[in-house]
Amino acid sequence: MAMKHHFFNILFIILLLPYPARAAEGLAPVNFKGIYEFSFAGLPFGRMGVEIGQSQGHYAITTDVTLTGLIRLFVQHTSHTTVEAEGGNIHYEAHYQTRKKKHYIRLDYKGGLLKDEEQIPPETHAKRPEVPMEMKKNAADPLSAILKMRQGLWGEMKNLAAQNEKCSPTLPPPQAGEVIATTPPACGGRKRGEPNADSAFSINIYDGNRLTGASFTILGKTTVRYGDKSLPVIKVAVRRKLLAGFTDSELADYDAKEPPLTLYFSDDDRLLPIKAETTFLLSPLRATLAKECRTEESCLLGLRE
Repeated sequence: MAMKHHFFNILFIILLLPYPARAAEGLAPVNFKGIYEFSFAGLPFGRMGVEIGQSQGHYAITTDVTLTGLIRLFVQHTSHTTVEAEGGNIHYEAHYQTRKKKHYIRLDYKGGLLKDEEQIPPETHAKRPEVPMEMKKNAADPLSAILKMRQGLWGEMKNLAAQNEKCSPTLPPPQAGEVIATTPPACGGRKRGEPNADSAFSINIYDGNRLTGASFTILGKTTVRYGDKSLPVIKVAVRRKLLAGFTDSELADYDAKEPPLTLYFSDDDRLLPIKAETTFLLSPLRATLAKECRTEESCLLGLRE
């Protein structure tokens, strides 16, 4: 698969679940501003600014994405994407430009169901099959998926904690860089560090053209370097499945055995994605949270349609 496809896959999953207009009971609303940096083999090639605001019955998310470095000489890409939700009504807009070609996608949901959509220039479906309306029912837009990921992860971690408390004594805290299985051996016979296949959830995401399934498997707890600190995180493996709306060339590029995307979420009540990484051509491909902005700051990159 081409490197640009890997780049957009990372964006797709870290931002890249029905739709949570409010935080699930016990899960704190998230208000966050940050900048992620993307690198391949240690060389930077992209940035993403994101701002998330969530309160009772409402959320709003904005992201700006641009390519940087040498890759920008070959592929020029920028995007400005927003979503706002009030109750079950959600309005999503994506303005993006690739190789000087402008595109626009709008998705409108009422009561959690997709009711209207628009694309400029319009998709003729000469090469790209249309996603059946029935398959869009339980799919999230790419930005609302951020909150759905938090909700799914929070629910699974809460269930695991309850199971561990019942069937096994508490394990010692992890050393720096050591992965500790979220379920002790007494809860399933697994060795320390082995993934728990049952600790999983999935999300379908519709971007206006394609419907992709993302499955999340919790691998355990560990630590990563974040700035000058060692940060406790939850390690999650993500695999994707092409469900509908993909062209013949996109399907030909897809490899069901491709390396999973590994996400690291902060092990606290915010459950923020700190880092995402996979392997391409035997080299690491990463997205890393490089900066958190203060309340009065903006973490957006100043991009517009």
